[in-house]
Parts: sequence; C-alpha cells; structure tokens
Amino acid sequence: MLKGHVFSKQLFENPIFALFINTFLNGVNGVSNNYKNGMAVSYSGSTVTINSGAVCIQGRFLEEDTFTTIVAGTNTAYCKLVIEINLDEQNTESQFNQASYKVITSASNYPELTQTNIVKNVSGIYQYELARFRTTANGITDFQDMRTFLDF
Repeated sequence: MLKGHVFSKQLFENPIFALFINTFLNGVNGVSNNYKNGMAVSYSGSTVTINSGAVCIQGRFLEEDTFTTIVAGTNTAYCKLVIEINLDEQNTESQFNQASYKVITSASNYPELTQTNIVKNVSGIYQYELARFRTTANGITDFQDMRTFLDF
C-alpha cells in the first residue's frame, strides 16, 4: 500500500521524519551547542550530571529540559555514559520509554556501544556516548567528555 507523508490529510509519521533528519544530517549524531546548556556533562564524587540541552541521534531529537544526575557507583569499572534509544520499547501517552541515560560498564576496557541501524529497521538499540570515565571506591576518575556537536 502506498502511503503519503507530506500530503493533505495524511500523517507525517515519526520513522519517516527520522529518516529525513538523519539523511539531512548525513548520518551524523550530536548535541546542539547553541541550545540551552549544550547537555554539558560534569561529575562530582560518584555522580554524573547532564545539563540542559538537545541532541539528535539517528534523526531523533531528544531534549534534557533541566538536568539529570546519575549515580555511577563505586565498583572498579570502565564506564561509558550513554543515551540509549530502544525502539523495541513502547511509549505511552504519559511515559517516554524509548530513550534513557545509562552507564554501561566493563571490568577491563571501555565497553563497546550497541549501534544497530534504527533508521532502516525502525527497531533495535542505538547508544550515543556522552562521556567515559572510570569508577573506584573513591569516586570517578579519568573523566572525558565525549559529546560531538552538530553544525546546522
């Protein structure tokens, strides 16, 4: 069945919009550095804070409207702070379930990211790295800001 997405009385659905934005950005992901606080990341002790801002990941826009603080833990580990889009989850009218912050860890090296082709498949998981660091009983060390920035 042929569907119209930019025609009168037809819906411009989110997978087609993500395809459009991802194509427009040539597949590049990143933070908008001229919106709010550019999702600046910082740490104190064993917590990481993501400041306000916006990011586009595989054609899908996300906004941190204020800030979020995440406890990274005190186990000895190599860590990456990511935004994870999981299109296999279902959103509801009142809850956004398809994206979240996560700290992924490994005992010996920085862990690999999961980056399936969520634009083509309209399913799967894509992780975008915001920061990497190590955790110890004394808190976070070796903190590196890994954000990339979009140039509109």
